[in-house]
Amino acid sequence: MLRSDRGLLLIIFLFRGLISLIAVFLSVAFLGQLFSVFSAIELRNTIGHNIVPELELDEFMNAYRTDEGVKAEWDAMQSQLRCCGGREYGTGYTTWTNKLDNKDDVPDSCCHADTREEGCGRGKITRGSGFGARQDFGIWKDGCLEILKQKMRDDIMPFLMIYAGLGVLLALVELITVVLACAYVAQIGRRIRRDWERTGNIRNEEEYLPALSKETNF
Repeated sequence: MLRSDRGLLLIIFLFRGLISLIAVFLSVAFLGQLFSVFSAIELRNTIGHNIVPELELDEFMNAYRTDEGVKAEWDAMQSQLRCCGGREYGTGYTTWTNKLDNKDDVPDSCCHADTREEGCGRGKITRGSGFGARQDFGIWKDGCLEILKQKMRDDIMPFLMIYAGLGVLLALVELITVVLACAYVAQIGRRIRRDWERTGNIRNEEEYLPALSKETNF
């Protein structure tokens, strides 16, 4: 009888240890989930309020002539986003004034894809000043920062809010699971102590461990 009680006690302790380990892992996951939700909310606020200072924008544009890495970044951004220059819709291309070798030039990456060739951006700033705001003179006119902010507000910010909402829901599920696991472990401990104090052995395995199968008579 003593050997049987020891075996049963070992199984119960192993089961309780497994539940405790799961509760620890879920607690860590809960904290990580809260951090990810907080980061998503902070990123959304940063996207909504962050404005690039004029001085930093000018330095980045001035480096176009001297830094090949910066040049490649500007060319890729302007080609992919269909934009030209820094800020403002319709007149963003004018921020390239005095940034290249010729003050009236814009990078060739500002040109429309079907007209893009070497030297296609020469003299576009002067030509643009003689056209109406809605007329086309072969280049993109909107500033890249405006296009970026619009894409972030339309595409990224809604996704961040959905992620934050789902993250909060998942964190609540994890928290409830941890509380239930801790309560179950505490209940097992109380029953073990109560039985040993009263009888000196464990009465029934079914009181501690969940039944794996049940017989039903119809």
